[in-house]
Amino acid sequence: MEGLSVTRQPILYFSIFVLFTHLTLLNSSSQQGNSYIPETGQWAVYQNALELQKNLNVLSISIKPGYEDLASLAYLRYERGANILSVYITNGEAESAIEYPYTLASKKRKEASRAISYIGGKVYFLSFPDIISALDSFRVRQEWQSDSIRYKLMKVISEYKPDIIIVARDLEIGKHSLLTDIVRSDLLETVRNLNATDNTQFPSWNVERVLVDDSSLTGYQFPVKAVIPIYKKTSAEIGHLAEQYYESNLPLRGEWNSQSKPKYSLIYSRVKERKISLTKLNHLSEKHLIRIENKIVKLTSDILKKIRQSTIGTVDKNDFLIESTQIMKEIDEILRAEDRLRHYELRTLIGWQHNIDKLRNTLLDIKVYYTLSDSILCNRQLTYFRVDSISGYRRGDKLLMIIPDVEKGWIINEDNREQIPLTLGETFRLISPQHSEYTYPDEIYGLDKNAIGKTLQIFILSSDSSMAKRFIYTINLPLHITPRFTAEVMTPIVRYGSRENIIVKLTNHSRDGMSDYLSIDDTIVTIERTRIFLNKKDSTALLSIPLVWNKNPSAEENLVTLSLGGIHVANFAVRKFEVRADINKRIGLLSKFSDSPVSLALTRIGFNKVDLLNDIPDPSLMDSLDVLIVDSPMPQSTEFQLFYNSNIERFLEKGGHVIILEQSAADWNKTPLIQGIYLNKTSIYDTQLDVEIDSNSSLVNRYNVITSVDFDDWIFAKSKNRILINNSYDYELPIRVATTGDPLLISNKIYQRKITYVGLALNYQLMNINPGAHKILSNIISH
Repeated sequence: MEGLSVTRQPILYFSIFVLFTHLTLLNSSSQQGNSYIPETGQWAVYQNALELQKNLNVLSISIKPGYEDLASLAYLRYERGANILSVYITNGEAESAIEYPYTLASKKRKEASRAISYIGGKVYFLSFPDIISALDSFRVRQEWQSDSIRYKLMKVISEYKPDIIIVARDLEIGKHSLLTDIVRSDLLETVRNLNATDNTQFPSWNVERVLVDDSSLTGYQFPVKAVIPIYKKTSAEIGHLAEQYYESNLPLRGEWNSQSKPKYSLIYSRVKERKISLTKLNHLSEKHLIRIENKIVKLTSDILKKIRQSTIGTVDKNDFLIESTQIMKEIDEILRAEDRLRHYELRTLIGWQHNIDKLRNTLLDIKVYYTLSDSILCNRQLTYFRVDSISGYRRGDKLLMIIPDVEKGWIINEDNREQIPLTLGETFRLISPQHSEYTYPDEIYGLDKNAIGKTLQIFILSSDSSMAKRFIYTINLPLHITPRFTAEVMTPIVRYGSRENIIVKLTNHSRDGMSDYLSIDDTIVTIERTRIFLNKKDSTALLSIPLVWNKNPSAEENLVTLSLGGIHVANFAVRKFEVRADINKRIGLLSKFSDSPVSLALTRIGFNKVDLLNDIPDPSLMDSLDVLIVDSPMPQSTEFQLFYNSNIERFLEKGGHVIILEQSAADWNKTPLIQGIYLNKTSIYDTQLDVEIDSNSSLVNRYNVITSVDFDDWIFAKSKNRILINNSYDYELPIRVATTGDPLLISNKIYQRKITYVGLALNYQLMNINPGAHKILSNIISH
């Protein structure tokens, strides 16, 4: 490798290999995002000096995206110089009853990636099923098996090698969360096992501390409100900026954060500690390693002190570069005898090596600007990569590009060399491997993956005549691997016999034009043959095609194949069930969502007089309605409350029926729409909850006879709230919790005022086209 120093040359292959394998987990676990940390300038030098000095890895564990303690993570990142890896047990797919679970999971994974990238961290998904309701730990263990949880935790801890692990609170349930208790138990067992084990799959690793946010009155609070002088912001403010990437649950986060501040208890420490400390425990025993550590502390302390006091000048930078070069020589020399190093010492040296390279890049003001023609690739597909410019680079110095993934089948300029001389502005032809696992679209191929997409790691090396001016710069290209053509069915389930459209998104990912017919060849249902013409890469067609029913299926559920040019490209399910209803009812649906599960269910049931209201209805329209449905979530505006208070009594007196679907307990209790009824959020009304049905009530035996069978195959929860009533004798309670008698459906029986509160989690079931949920909704409306 011509031009590289004698000291650096023999160890370079090993350094690059170890650096690559050590950081693969981190760099492949997150897409590039807008980080609050700059890449060049004084702040970048400061941050990298801090990271080198601390050499601290922090692993955050959250039940789902959006639960992580972003303010505390920002503190650890910016004040303690920690590397951050945020691990999620689930993808959060059950959080909303409006979007299909796989769509919401994909959205929340991306939001997590952007939020954590903003504070300079990475993400990692374990992808266990999301659980929002469970009666006991046995129910949780049916979805989260202990062996699987511990295996995945052991894998990520062994690879990332964290010094500190922090476990975020279950923001929905709080400190009495079954889910948090189970994660805590499995984590402690994993940490202890890793401390004792030593095998080739999971080498032993000593985690120093494990902290859990349990809202303890005496718990530790990270000092997130102190201003970070160099950034002129507090960690709480930076965390709040990162929080804005969680668009799907931003209002909820505000509510959660207002309830209580994170307070951590120490549940594990490698040594006895009376109080929580973030100081690293000293694992280094060899004198020469301690000597290097002391040199690093002196170098970084000088840099941090200089930046706090003034500005680093050219002379200072040169001195710091020379010192760092000498330290790197010693590290490289020790790494030659890698077999004699303990796990912690090897991890420490590699961390130093990586952070010194980053620090040197910032001292040299090195930043690589590049262009990538395509980031979504098929197997054996061409993309063009070009390094446009490098700030801080002195023209005339030789550059080398190294791509270790050539070993995995990547081809560069029709060659399989890992190392290629680099000229600025030169375009390289990168061809993806012949066989690579698909990651895109995320909803189809990515939700069980630890990472979003893939990362192609590229190293740019310089061979300046002065050792102090040489650099190694890492580029992590965010990529997706996809089939040549994808068909995404946006309506995965339909009901036989109703007015249904199948919605399909078709995308051509290849560079070959495509023209063919989309069709269904099935005895139950067909569509009009539709011509598809996608003439270039990434061209997309979004189609809404009416279904034509041919015959009554014999089975209650049928799988139908969608074909393009006679080739199977996707499936959707057809469910058959009978629902009786008074379809002449004139219905107003007050909802924030035009295509909410309720609006689609009304169509599937057969109601043909439905007004979708996304705002406060006009009083004159109210006079024409028989039924007003308030969807979840109900409007929180003062205008809505004024409208409701001034119009609803008149609507009820003239015989109108108000139906209020399950609401958020916090929002409802502020301004109940039915006086005397209050909600307590609960997580124990799971899908296996036994219900008691009052067969004497016309609500459950007129039009459709509701039985226990109608509560089979519900998803996520039977209900999210326990309903409390001041005067229960004023109400008919046709559906209750079997064991406690708590109401799940309430209908007013005073003065013939027809007002109903539905405590059942109907939206989830309507989205899943559950027959029983449709029958219950139909009965309530038709009553």
